[in-house]
Amino acid sequence: MATEITLAEAIEQVIDAVDARLTAALPTALSELNDIIVGDRARVGFDLPVLWIMAETATNVEQHALQETWELPIALVAVVKGDEPETAARQAQTFAAAARSVVLAYDDDKRYRRLNLSFVDDVQSREFEPARDTQLDNTLLYSAAAVVTVRFRVFERP
Repeated sequence: MATEITLAEAIEQVIDAVDARLTAALPTALSELNDIIVGDRARVGFDLPVLWIMAETATNVEQHALQETWELPIALVAVVKGDEPETAARQAQTFAAAARSVVLAYDDDKRYRRLNLSFVDDVQSREFEPARDTQLDNTLLYSAAAVVTVRFRVFERP
């Protein structure tokens, strides 16, 4: 049976778990990043390079009585500023791919990829968008995005 948790609670816990896992990797796998920012919790004034965690639209993929199975795509968007296009583009791609690997890592028990959350069934890789450039206030930025999908179950009583 699914954990009794509301959809809103599940989504917040999934985003928090992704943020915590990536933040824990800042001293090691993501050491060249200056910050990790959750899309809806952004603040003004951060130093590049950064990684944005952007939750996308969750989809109900299965329903049985009061239990629902949802899939939540999460984009891990690396943003780099650089005057050397090839170097900056490669950096953005490297950061996005490294973030993807961190999120896809197995849980503490080394058996599952569930973000250490009991209501999560799996975390899977979905898409990867190679680096592209953007001009912002006469500054050239490069971004790349890895998208992972978190599949989880909720069980809500009416």
